[in-house]
Amino acid sequence: MRVGVYHPRSGVTLIAMPIVLFGMRLMEVLFFVGIAGSAIVVVMATWEDIQEISHKTEHGHTVEKTPVT
Repeated sequence: MRVGVYHPRSGVTLIAMPIVLFGMRLMEVLFFVGIAGSAIVVVMATWEDIQEISHKTEHGHTVEKTPVT
């Protein structure tokens, strides 16, 4: 007789199966929330990089000139 996870006569699996299914669904939701959050971070970083590249500001000389004596 084969006893597995889906065997109807196993009392432990009948109790544990809804818990396992709930855990699977919870992990799926967390996975997709994580992917969505990562996508938002990539879009924000790309947007900031584009803004930084597009702003053409002239920077003055940062080296101080010493007076000649």
